[in-house]
Amino acid sequence: ERVGWGMAKRDRANERVSLATGGGLQWGCGPSARDLVEHFRAAGGLADTVARQQVGGAFIEGEILRYHRMRMISAAVNKKPGPDASLRKALADPHGKKVFTLGRDLMGAQGMLGGVDVDDRWQPWMRGFLFSPALTVGGGTSEGLRHIIAERLLGLPHEHTVEPGLPWGQSRHAPT
Repeated sequence: ERVGWGMAKRDRANERVSLATGGGLQWGCGPSARDLVEHFRAAGGLADTVARQQVGGAFIEGEILRYHRMRMISAAVNKKPGPDASLRKALADPHGKKVFTLGRDLMGAQGMLGGVDVDDRWQPWMRGFLFSPALTVGGGTSEGLRHIIAERLLGLPHEHTVEPGLPWGQSRHAPT
């Protein structure tokens, strides 16, 4: 069983690296925060200063994640993928949800229509917004990623388990 668990962990780590090889927000596919900036740049910019700051902040986060992705892929090419892929996924998925929500919000009233007569340039953003809740589940849940980060990157102790064959109340971890 231990060998099987080790293989499962390696498989999941490889999956996280492969999901991160593209630049899009949907596990490497689709648009990115950089695409959102380019969209508004081509449209003549954003007049709303708050929206401009939000798009700029999303772009900066996206660039940080892009550099982390390149570092992680380089490490995976040169050795086994490590917990860095879990860290990137734990940071990238909320970023994806945030950017897709921002894209939907900036669509204005068209964002409320959900596909009815919406300009084609907004279609990837609407689809991404609807897909974004799945980001925190596929490739490992956010909670599971936090455990991996805590144990393998931060060196925190492993979560307590009950000793085999003993009920919880008789284990050494039971509350006294």
